[in-house]
Amino acid sequence: SSFRDKVDVYVQRYSAAIRRLHESLPDAVIYVHAALPVTEAHVKAYGEYKYLPEYNEAMKAACPGLDAFYIDSSFLLEARPDYFSPDGQHPNRVFYPLWLNYLADLTGLSNE
Repeated sequence: SSFRDKVDVYVQRYSAAIRRLHESLPDAVIYVHAALPVTEAHVKAYGEYKYLPEYNEAMKAACPGLDAFYIDSSFLLEARPDYFSPDGQHPNRVFYPLWLNYLADLTGLSNE
């Protein structure tokens, strides 16, 4: 889904998907990760990204009622703009090991 002004529709669809996961996998622990940030230049080039913070806030608010954990590791990219690929949207390859290690530590999976 692209980030337009239809936050409520996005949250409804995402919530329905989480509910289906809970039905199919009742013992699964579900984590919802925030949409990662993009550069300011990317927001200027693609205006719909200005809504990204609203989407993240709405999903964060929905997670407790969905028995899902919300994770936001945006700070990893915000602190290091050099982790973005030239397109300003996608992280580069240096970012991914750092991100996965952070997620593993946060979820308790780093020792498994």
